[in-house]
Amino acid sequence: MKKIFKKGIFFTALIAIVFSSCEAVKTMSNQAKGVGLGAAAGSVIGGILGNNLGKGGNTAIGAVIGAAVGGTVGGIIGTKMDKQAQ
Repeated sequence: MKKIFKKGIFFTALIAIVFSSCEAVKTMSNQAKGVGLGAAAGSVIGGILGNNLGKGGNTAIGAVIGAAVGGTVGGIIGTKMDKQAQ
């Protein structure tokens, strides 16, 4: 579990670095950023939970469900942030 958790943290940090350094991302709306980051974080967390809960071995299913939920929640939060910024 520690090995998977370390890989998840590394992957999430790598995504954050890539998203924060790209010039095109700086002009994106908060909704688009929320969807991308939410999906990335959700897939990592979902993969970890899918592997460790139940019988195990459900990493792919957990990652897909986590990405869908994370992307949806990230989009909702980003939309609310865009509305507040107006």
